[in-house]
Amino acid sequence: MKQLLIHNDNVNPELLVSFEHREALYPSRAEMLEDDFDMDRFFDSKLAALLNVSYDCIFMPFTLNNFDYLEFTGLQVAAHIRLSPYLNHCRTPLVFVGGDDPADVFKLKPLASLLFTHGIYFLGEPTVAAKEQLLEQISNYPKVSDAGYKLFLDRIQVDPPANYSSYHSLANEWGIKKLSELFKLTDLPNGVKEDIVRIEDRFKTNLYFKLLEQKLDKARNKIKNSEKIPPVLPNLDNARVLYIDDEHDKGWQALFEFLFSSASAKLLYYDAFKKGLKREELFQALTAFIDLPGNEVDFYIVDLRLCDEDMHEADPMKLSGMRVLEYLLKKNKGNQVVLLTASNKTWNLQAAFEVGAAGYIIKESPELNYTSKQTAQLFTELKKAFQKAFRNAYLADLWTFIKLAGVSADLTKLTHNNFSNRLLGEGGWLEQIFTLLSLDKSVVYKQVLVVFVSILEGYCDACFKNGTELYVILKDNSEVLVGNNNDEGMFTFDFGKYSYQLTSDDVRKEVRFHAALQKVSTFVKENEPRLLVKVVSVLHFRNNFTEAELEKVMELVFLRNSVAAHGGQQKVNESLRYIRMDDIKLMITCLKKMFV
Repeated sequence: MKQLLIHNDNVNPELLVSFEHREALYPSRAEMLEDDFDMDRFFDSKLAALLNVSYDCIFMPFTLNNFDYLEFTGLQVAAHIRLSPYLNHCRTPLVFVGGDDPADVFKLKPLASLLFTHGIYFLGEPTVAAKEQLLEQISNYPKVSDAGYKLFLDRIQVDPPANYSSYHSLANEWGIKKLSELFKLTDLPNGVKEDIVRIEDRFKTNLYFKLLEQKLDKARNKIKNSEKIPPVLPNLDNARVLYIDDEHDKGWQALFEFLFSSASAKLLYYDAFKKGLKREELFQALTAFIDLPGNEVDFYIVDLRLCDEDMHEADPMKLSGMRVLEYLLKKNKGNQVVLLTASNKTWNLQAAFEVGAAGYIIKESPELNYTSKQTAQLFTELKKAFQKAFRNAYLADLWTFIKLAGVSADLTKLTHNNFSNRLLGEGGWLEQIFTLLSLDKSVVYKQVLVVFVSILEGYCDACFKNGTELYVILKDNSEVLVGNNNDEGMFTFDFGKYSYQLTSDDVRKEVRFHAALQKVSTFVKENEPRLLVKVVSVLHFRNNFTEAELEKVMELVFLRNSVAAHGGQQKVNESLRYIRMDDIKLMITCLKKMFV
């Protein structure tokens, strides 16, 4: 049998010279002092060069460290051999040299679980005679069977990297690696390609991820060429996005920059994370960055865990990302924040939505073992979350307007029928509109229209003086005569039909203003001006609405009466004309012109 001894000059000299093939394998002190030294990478590299020929049996002591026996690096080498298919010795019998009791070693090192799997042997007496006797026994079981290898994968215990930074980095890199596999490399820029190559190198050499790769069903997770998709984020033209993630440089930033720039969008990011920074210090630094002039954006992407203290935090409300979410929503209730995290804990998800997150994307991690379809679905969910956040970015502007309206001196004077309180009070009309639109459901648009016209009615009643003569009260409290109860006014309506009307009745479609009082038919009805008379009068003379703007408002009032209110009177073919986002934006524009 062709045998190999891996050692560090720490076995019986007589036994050592009995091996034709032997190799001292341990890093020098200089190598270990290098900033980027990694023991897994060292062993992987050395074993790749050493095992380029086939051996029938590989011997090694329990440890290769002559100064720290309890390091048990022999176990680490054995695990690399078992978990690295490209070394071509996964099933080769392994022999541990030394008199240690495996049960005692296991108490000290969980990785010693591999000692209780198939294909593992022990040479307790380090003599040539004992070796030959053991080789005769091994010759009867030259390779580990499929069942034995499966048992090995089930039993072996490999701890993830111990410190937060390493584990968090690897989890993030796994997610970006799997997501990038959805795309053809030729479709990605060089920066992203370089990140992917670097990540794949780390996964290839890290013992923990070697185990995960072997446990995963590779056929189930392999993304076929036919399943690859273009790396495109549609419907984000001119969006501005702020990305906050302590692992932004682990591939996510490069990929996001490419995706957003391809969508004609701009990605900003925070890159001043400092290792070891306390959670409160980090929070202060992040909020200061968010508030910097020029950092105004349409939506935010925030990682849930942003510092070491977050790693083992059980309370989701204390997590750095959750605190940033709370800050952004306290700053402006309409801010759109998408949380991006490797955590699939349901309580984190629930807490995020209770606070008001616009989206919650769970990055793929090795523990989740996504299928190729699930990876593709993740990208779809990512696109939808970003599109929703961008679509609803107007809510931040709407909330700013509501706050400004609340301190408007003009509005506090409008006390007729308690209008000011009904508009601005807690749960008032403006908050109702904001709450409805925050649901991001088109089915609420009709209700928004009903509230909008209620505001129009209340506002125009408060600003209209009805008597023998009809006046509009201007913002400086002066009055302008707009008509009288003899049907004479300063404007007239033109009648007609909308193309989507189901009825043949003409409606007031257009408005024309006159330089002086003229006869206007149906200006008043039973000594009470019609709603449209008040709306046109107040919005034109008090708020300077043009004729074109007024005609759009008149159409909204018609739609309220025909579609949204009174149970709907079936006057409109809703397949041709329904309440849409353009109408919502028009209503918001009107409200701003009326109240700010």
